[in-house]
Amino acid sequence: MPPPRIGAWVRRSIRPPIQPSHRHRGTWRWTGRGGAYSPQTQRLIVNVNAAPFVAQLIRGTAAGTKQDHPVAGQKTMHVTMQGTPYTLAVGPLLSPLGIPCTAPPWGKLVAVDLANGRIAWEAPLGSVHEMGPFPLPWHINWGTPNLGGGLVTDGGLFFIGATMDRQFRAFDARDGRQLWSYELPIDATATPMSYALRGRQYVLINAGGHAMYNRGTGDFLVAFALPVNPQHDPPRSIPWTLRDVKQAVTAHEILADGRIHLTIEHRPLPGVTTEMLAWWCRVRPLGKVQFDGALRPLYHLFHPTEHGRIWVEAAAADGKPGVGAGGVVARYEWFGRYDSEGAARVIELSPRRFLTRPKVAGVTIGELRHDWSDSPQGATYTVDTVIGVDWPAVGPLVNFLLRRYVFSEGMLREWKRHQVEEVGLLPHFLPVLYAQRNDRNIYRLPGP
Repeated sequence: MPPPRIGAWVRRSIRPPIQPSHRHRGTWRWTGRGGAYSPQTQRLIVNVNAAPFVAQLIRGTAAGTKQDHPVAGQKTMHVTMQGTPYTLAVGPLLSPLGIPCTAPPWGKLVAVDLANGRIAWEAPLGSVHEMGPFPLPWHINWGTPNLGGGLVTDGGLFFIGATMDRQFRAFDARDGRQLWSYELPIDATATPMSYALRGRQYVLINAGGHAMYNRGTGDFLVAFALPVNPQHDPPRSIPWTLRDVKQAVTAHEILADGRIHLTIEHRPLPGVTTEMLAWWCRVRPLGKVQFDGALRPLYHLFHPTEHGRIWVEAAAADGKPGVGAGGVVARYEWFGRYDSEGAARVIELSPRRFLTRPKVAGVTIGELRHDWSDSPQGATYTVDTVIGVDWPAVGPLVNFLLRRYVFSEGMLREWKRHQVEEVGLLPHFLPVLYAQRNDRNIYRLPGP
């Protein structure tokens, strides 16, 4: 998973009006407070309450209540229905133990895949270990009623407080796994925010509590600092020499409509076969290898100081783990002073070819084609890439902006050097790893 990059792409929606299911008495469901949109995954992540509330119209007016939520020690609020002979009494439906009278989860996260119109994942939100008549020493993740929204980062993290257990949590926006939590002094029934200061990035949450469930109130503002430059890992030692870029034929040209056409023809890779290359592309997001004194992701083998991360955002059509045709693969990598990240739909992965079509904000911006063939000297490896859009009229302008702000001459030059060095390392370790292939995808690389 890529580290968090705070401060980009937060979307919030307005809580919809609460609609009672009966004229005088009913149970309600509503969102905890809006949602957060991730443009990278095209998912809207919403925290949802699934705890029952009861509303009752009582004949007779209560003068001047002017309430819109319960106050401390009060489970039911009374709101004056101005101009009518009724008072509205509303509050949670709780058992004598103080817990909601429906089956859990009483609060959860729901990720809606807006591209495909379906629910991508659901996860309980909150532990009930502090909601009974006495606290328990362990968490029980049945979900709690929640109030407050969430924040999603472009690094794929979803931060949220909102629960009735004093926890501030971070979830993986791709699959809903909880990755981190912190116990606050009081419940944080608020929406977090993020900011950057002097190159450091922060996540901020207000912990003030709420009286509705008699959880107490407070006045705390808590900030969490992310590590400086969290994306780049420290240099590593590798026992191999990097291949000089001059040992490959590299070129790029600007097409008539402004798209970039880039080609790389590598020298043959001794001891490497096309089957090994296809296997390597498939298992890179899954595998780990013991080398340089640590267990590291396979993707980190590429380079001592320039490498990255790769992960699967959508499963392959064949249902097998890892990268495969029909799936979406995302990656973050760096080379020289350039960072590069994005996601691409896998069109083909075979013993002869790895073909993907990158997307930015849901728009396809080219095609990356890696072709392999066998030779007596080892597998040959060529790259044929087109970057840009072929739209009429506005296409040349879009392509100009891509060249100006993303795929500059310097970036392409460094990317070609980096790619030649990475592929040139494959003969040193790929045959060894391929011989060890296993269902667990854990490998060991012998020393030099």
